[in-house]
Amino acid sequence: MADIPIEQQAHRIAFGKSITAWMRLNGWSQQTMHDAAKAWELQGPWNSQSSLLQRGLLDPKPQFWVSLGEFNAKIAAADLSAITARGLRDRLKESVPYLNANGAPATAVDFFAEFIGAQATNDLYTATPVVSDAEAKGLSEMCRDVFRRIATDRMLSPAEAWDSLASCCEGFNADELARFREVLSGWAVWSGEEATELSVPGQLGRPAQALEDWAGGDMTISLRPLRRG
Repeated sequence: MADIPIEQQAHRIAFGKSITAWMRLNGWSQQTMHDAAKAWELQGPWNSQSSLLQRGLLDPKPQFWVSLGEFNAKIAAADLSAITARGLRDRLKESVPYLNANGAPATAVDFFAEFIGAQATNDLYTATPVVSDAEAKGLSEMCRDVFRRIATDRMLSPAEAWDSLASCCEGFNADELARFREVLSGWAVWSGEEATELSVPGQLGRPAQALEDWAGGDMTISLRPLRRG
């Protein structure tokens, strides 16, 4: 990749963080976007593109912006007619489009303009209060307690319980999944930064949501929503 001027690199990093905030808002992983783009027969965003974009390292070709705009239009229209996989449909059906600074679904032009710093970003993706270390420790302890109670109720060993829970961990990457297991095992607690990354605005954070899905309504669990914004 050619050398990028410092000010332009700063815009790229900021845009990547905005895309990450949008993905967290929808509870998406990079794989969710990849699978949806494939089902819609678009030319991305693919896993590798999303990963680099989020880190401010992608130098996209014009077609990337066209595809990202088309992707966002599909989300805005709730056009799931081509999505046949039930799990993917469920992850997309409540999703919201990326909004430009005026509150309208972003087009390819909007995305590119934000990428180069020619257009402001909607505050929805930049006003991101963080979770404190103390709150993250409390979340760790709460999730560990819930995990142990469900495992005991179902007479599962820790390994059996984890294998069962892992199938409910949608949207976790490999590192997040490994860390979740460490927290539930009592070997670690999340930091505030880690808990912030796992949060979803206005909803349960991803770990709590996974535990709630795993419980399946067969026992009462008290999960404090980890909210942002």
